[in-house]
Amino acid sequence: MGGMTSSGETPRSKRSPRWRRIFLGLLGLLTLFALAYIIAPPVDIRPDSILDGISEEEAARGRALIERLPEAYGGLTAFESKRSSRVEMSDHWPSPIMRLVSPWKEGETLIFSYVHRGDEGTIEFVGGPRAGHRWRFENGRTSGEDETGAREEVSDADVRFWVPTIEYFLEMPFRLLEADIVAHAGTREIDGEAHDLLYVTWRNAAPQADIDQYLVWVSQESGRISYVEYTVRDFGKRMQGAMQYADFREVDGIVFPYRMTSAPLGEDIVHRFTVDSIVFDEARSLDSL
Repeated sequence: MGGMTSSGETPRSKRSPRWRRIFLGLLGLLTLFALAYIIAPPVDIRPDSILDGISEEEAARGRALIERLPEAYGGLTAFESKRSSRVEMSDHWPSPIMRLVSPWKEGETLIFSYVHRGDEGTIEFVGGPRAGHRWRFENGRTSGEDETGAREEVSDADVRFWVPTIEYFLEMPFRLLEADIVAHAGTREIDGEAHDLLYVTWRNAAPQADIDQYLVWVSQESGRISYVEYTVRDFGKRMQGAMQYADFREVDGIVFPYRMTSAPLGEDIVHRFTVDSIVFDEARSLDSL
């Protein structure tokens, strides 16, 4: 009777178990997704108005607006007179799912110290299970300390990403001056308020796998940044995000956003930075902060 047992069943060795077919199917789908991601171009957030190129007029108007940005925040000279900052802040992630990828633990607030217009700083944890612990990013290297000051292992990826990222978003009106490419890309409205839309990037206007793009919404009324859309190439060439700026306050002559909310307009909040206090300093190094 060939392939039959005495009970009339096909031998187990000659059957294809259902779980195996499911596994192979999922593996095939994952492989297709991976291949599609590898060959897909970087996400491009350029508006349609400049997809075919940036005119001299758009470039000149965009550069003029970027160079005026610091005036709405107290001025570039005033900002440069403050060499460093110490910011006490919290970062709330409302979604239980998104909290799984948050770098912070329940109950933590942060003291973020940094020298202006760089990519180096420290994050000290206040409250929560890591109270007194510290992250440090300096000269391209990451390190950590426990509450006694002894060195401890930290997540290199978290420190390397979050320290310069927080600083950049706090300093954005001044740091955008460094951009190679700026273009006025039209006007948009938020809640009926008109905004100039500026496209900002480096090296080349077209999307690049290792260079971020920014769309900066500048209020025509206040001259300040209300909203920014951006790519996050550190997390992959298809990743992008958005930040809303609000609750502007003057601190020692510098206008500073006390609330920064990561959320596309009209969509759920990913996370929200809330500043409790900020102290500007003339320190030129992290060790003196």
